[in-house]
Amino acid sequence: MLASVALVLERERGTFEQLLATPLSLAEIMLGKILPYVGVGFIALTMMMTGNYFFYGIAVKGSLVLLLGVALVFMLATMAFGIFFSSWAQNVQQAIFLGFFVMFPSVIVTGILVPTDNYPAFVSFLSHCLPARYFAHALRAITLKGAGLAEVSTDLLFLSAFFVLSLAAAVRVTKAKLG
Repeated sequence: MLASVALVLERERGTFEQLLATPLSLAEIMLGKILPYVGVGFIALTMMMTGNYFFYGIAVKGSLVLLLGVALVFMLATMAFGIFFSSWAQNVQQAIFLGFFVMFPSVIVTGILVPTDNYPAFVSFLSHCLPARYFAHALRAITLKGAGLAEVSTDLLFLSAFFVLSLAAAVRVTKAKLG
């Protein structure tokens, strides 16, 4: 939601057009908008993992590098999805509404709170379309079971495809709006 609001604010203030005048492509500009928020996400992830270890005694059983790699792809995918929504929004209020429209179902139906096996078939199917489901699965597998790349490769593949498709869709919608 933060990335989408930032991009909409750029358009409202008129500074997005200044970015378009640079020799960067639209995809590069959007990636530039995403990367600072990914850095903030890594700071938050580091704080949570440290807290898990010191307060609850939960250590990562698997590869920390693999966990960070999956987290990176997840953050890029969700930020690109936010950028895609911001390309549809006309103002900040719409961007915030669209962000909440996706964020709450992502938390509720993706298996973060309740296993998806307990949901009706339609809701379980819907959870397969959201990146948080795959990140939650990979996070549990790496942290609690010590899973390796082979066990989380499907999750990583979905998150990577989701990132590429979301970024491409955001570029396409933004280009169509620019004329």
